[in-house]
Amino acid sequence: MTCEQIQELLSDLIDGELAEGARAAVESHLAACEACAAEHRALLRTVRFVRANSRAALTPGTPGGVYMDFTRALADEAYERSGTDVIVEAVFGRPPQR
Repeated sequence: MTCEQIQELLSDLIDGELAEGARAAVESHLAACEACAAEHRALLRTVRFVRANSRAALTPGTPGGVYMDFTRALADEAYERSGTDVIVEAVFGRPPQR
């Protein structure tokens, strides 16, 4: 399997949705390929973060609200704020100065 194929299967691996043969092939590749293993570790950290914060209040100004704004800014091209602007405002308590 190529690195590109492996990366497409990482979410399914984490969710336990791969058939035994595919799971073994992905795990074998991850053991031999540091680039894919690093991608897998990063995805695992993201999944753990989301799961840990999925019950946080989504009220503006709270950690859950900041997370919601940040992920929306990253994922929604029509969203009026950038991810950087969301983080700067959360850290400094004010919008970034331009």
